Amino acid sequence: MKLSLLSMLLSLMLFVSNIPTRQNAESNLLGKVIGKTWEYQKCTILGIPYPAEQHEVNDRLKLSSNHEYMLVEDGKKSTGSWTFDSKNKKITLIDITSGNTRELFLKEVSKEEMVYQLKESWKFNVTVFMRSDTQLTHPTISIQQAPHST
Repeated sequence: MKLSLLSMLLSLMLFVSNIPTRQNAESNLLGKVIGKTWEYQKCTILGIPYPAEQHEVNDRLKLSSNHEYMLVEDGKKSTGSWTFDSKNKKITLIDITSGNTRELFLKEVSKEEMVYQLKESWKFNVTVFMRSDTQLTHPTISIQQAPHST
């Protein structure tokens, strides 16, 4: 009887430990996104695909584990902090200089691709497709930030 009870208890503990929790799901999602440099590939506007234009080919986003980000968009670099809302699968970027925010609503995330939607008032159903640095066809380009004048 004791052996049977102990066996059932161990089985129950093993079963419960394998149930995915919300925190595990959040960690798995963030683990795919953090610490990588994501390269802009294309976007869709109202479902119509638009490949990267010449001024967008070096656009990048990097989310660091210390909740800092670096974004290069149209050749301009911005930095700041970011937060993650697991309920809405939303990353919010907060620009350190201007304080402006940008919300990225995650649609699909894998180790190679991140797809998110922008919900800004002037944008019409814009979905952005990014590819991870492990899949880049050319090396990451270092972009220098202009020195601040004193």
